[in-house]
Amino acid sequence: MTLFIAIAWFLGIVGAPIVASNKHRDVGGWLVLGILFGIFAFIVVALLRPLDDVETIRQADAWTRSCPHCLSRIPEAASVCRYCQRDVQPINAGSQRVRPMVPTPISDEERRRLFH
Repeated sequence: MTLFIAIAWFLGIVGAPIVASNKHRDVGGWLVLGILFGIFAFIVVALLRPLDDVETIRQADAWTRSCPHCLSRIPEAASVCRYCQRDVQPINAGSQRVRPMVPTPISDEERRRLFH
């Protein structure tokens, strides 16, 4: 039984930082969590989305809004909801809106060049 616990703890200590690195997350933080929580840290980091996916979702949300009738996400310039087919008032139809600054992910090659 103690051998099983030791193997599970070792998997958390070694595996959590490796998986975190592959998902572009903080390796040092996940190493500490792996030391403290063992296999549980490995399971949590394995279930997390890669950071690139999270940034893509944030960028997609920057130009959408909720339909006032069905609350589905629709483009700001839409005049008809594509889900409930009801008319909606376009937001900022004629004005130039400044896109919010969202950090763009950089490639692993560029990250190595900049930070190593």
